[in-house]
Parts: sequence; C-alpha cells; structure tokens
Amino acid sequence: MPTGEQGVRISLSAVVIALRDRRACVLTTEGEAGAAALPFGPFAPARDRTFELALRAFVTAQTGFHLGFVEQLYTFGDAGRDSPRATPGPDHRREVSIGYLALTADSATTPAADARWTPVLDFFPWEDRRQGCPPAADALTDALIAGLRAWAGDDSRRLARSESLFALTPAHRWN
Repeated sequence: MPTGEQGVRISLSAVVIALRDRRACVLTTEGEAGAAALPFGPFAPARDRTFELALRAFVTAQTGFHLGFVEQLYTFGDAGRDSPRATPGPDHRREVSIGYLALTADSATTPAADARWTPVLDFFPWEDRRQGCPPAADALTDALIAGLRAWAGDDSRRLARSESLFALTPAHRWN
C-alpha cells in the first residue's frame, strides 16, 4: 500500500421520500448537535453480502422503517468527501459514498423515536411557492442579480451569459 494510504471505506446513505399530508417528506434521523440527517451507515464487506441489504438493515435499525423500493442514485468518491458517521475514528481512509433513493406510499408508518418525516421544503424554504414568492427568495434573487451584474461589468459576453442562464431581464425566462 502506498505511503499515506489507509484504504477505502464505503458508506451508504438513503433518501427516503413519502407523501405525508400532501407534502413531500424525507425520513431523517438525529445527526450531530441535533441537526436532521439522512439515514447513513457503513458497508462492511466481511459482514454485508450486498450494499442493498446493508442499507436496508441500518435504515431499519436507525429509523424503525422497513424500506420497499430502493434504487442506487450516485456514487461519490471525491478526495476530501467525508462521512464521519461511517467509521468513527482517526483513520484516513478514502471515502466512497453511495446514495440511494427510496420511495414509499402515503400510508408510511411512523418512524422510531430518533427519526421523523421532515417536509422537504423545510430544507429548501426558498423553493416553497405555495403562498407566493417568499421574501427571503426575493432578497436572495436581488443579491444574485447584483453579483452577476458586478461580475459581468462591461464585458458583453459575460452579461449575455448571465442574462441567458439567470434570466436577468424580462426577455429571458429562468425555468
């Protein structure tokens, strides 16, 4: 093994989505300092026969919820990407994190005490347009537009790029 290399650790995370009271909700656990976190755990090759079986086991252990449909979404292996709950300790392994999506019916069971169904828009309040555009979104949009205009300055190519990508004028539409 090359100097400085400590091997690879593989972690699995699950985004479990359900409709609860006509709102998209994600199943969360309690993370560091009480913050909401996704169900997450390590893959142990000596113990776990498959990624999916490992995922199902720790999601059930952490949340009390039994997964139905799951699909692997993406594998992250970038250097510096950490998942501290995967293998606590001072080791310096390369982290490979595999994300899964699980969808469940509206009648999803109530999770265990340390888990809950959290409305997705609680994490992205600026995306919630049910009552119109939230004031924070207007301020964010104004700051973004000002920043893009400052970046573009007198450069017509930068201005055209900003206008087309971010719909800075009524002639452009940001979808």
